[in-house]
Amino acid sequence: MTNESRDDHTGKFTEKYDGSDFVDVIERLGGSAGTTEVAEEPDCPHSTAYHRLDRLREEGRIDSRRIGNAVLWVVANE
Repeated sequence: MTNESRDDHTGKFTEKYDGSDFVDVIERLGGSAGTTEVAEEPDCPHSTAYHRLDRLREEGRIDSRRIGNAVLWVVANE
């Protein structure tokens, strides 16, 4: 299963999960959360959430901290 679908007009792939939705989830969870917690609300696969969160980190919208084998995602300070 993919997290993308095709736009009927352009034929281009569009993302099913908007990055802002993931940031909103982290904010609602107190400003930090693990990948599993973030994936639960949009009901997406763990791997999809991880890759989307990693892209948001690269964009500077969130930060991450490794704690043991887990990643804690934190809303970036502006």
